[in-house]
Amino acid sequence: MRRFLVFMILMIGGIGILLFNVKYKVVGLEQELSQVKRDINNSRQSIHILKAEWEHLNNPGRLQKLAQKYLNLIPLDQSHYLALSQIPFRDDAVISYVTETLQLTGILQEPPGDQKAILRQEPVKGR
Repeated sequence: MRRFLVFMILMIGGIGILLFNVKYKVVGLEQELSQVKRDINNSRQSIHILKAEWEHLNNPGRLQKLAQKYLNLIPLDQSHYLALSQIPFRDDAVISYVTETLQLTGILQEPPGDQKAILRQEPVKGR
């Protein structure tokens, strides 16, 4: 009987200690949860403010004023467009002339055998 009583007291003590630990873990997790909720709320407020700033910065009227002030752009009209037939295309003669000029200046090396031409890499000075 006495062993049973000692066993029960130890068991109740162990359960008490276990409940004490669980209670403090729950309290810690609740504090962590409230901190995460505050962080989420702060992040949402920051996102809201950033969206408002973005809307202000991308306001078409504001951008148009800035473009007129700093870019000196002119409106496009039909004189700025070409028909497809008016666009000059490269001839084989132009391509061969450029290739020969590059080879004469040494920028383009003569391809060995059947390989394509290789551009010679020169080191960049001043770095």
